Amino acid sequence: MKKPIRKRSLSPAPAVCCPGRGPDLFLQPFFKTILEETRRNLIRFIGRNPGLTAGEIAAAFAQDRSTISHHLSVMTTHGFLIAAKQGRHRRFRVNRDYIVQTLEEITESIRDCCSRNDKGSVLDL
Repeated sequence: MKKPIRKRSLSPAPAVCCPGRGPDLFLQPFFKTILEETRRNLIRFIGRNPGLTAGEIAAAFAQDRSTISHHLSVMTTHGFLIAAKQGRHRRFRVNRDYIVQTLEEITESIRDCCSRNDKGSVLDL
């Protein structure tokens, strides 16, 4: 039985890094996904080659197809990729909106909350 493709909102529910201020910088799914070098390489590759199937993507990497499929599944679940069903295959593309919005939220959080040093002055970002 095939698992349904889950749709995600553009960004995870924000936690709080300092009371009353923006999202937590430790957006675990986001950072956990981009910590893996293979996943970063996949994002770059799929960004340059949108619409490929898992098999076509795996053929470009020196890793087992099941490993690449696992990475694609995790990245789709966490919102980095969008998988569109076409016939028997899913074709992948980068979810740029999610990535850009999440990075903007992180940047805003740093500016609003976490960019103060011990003396209270705001660091230039």
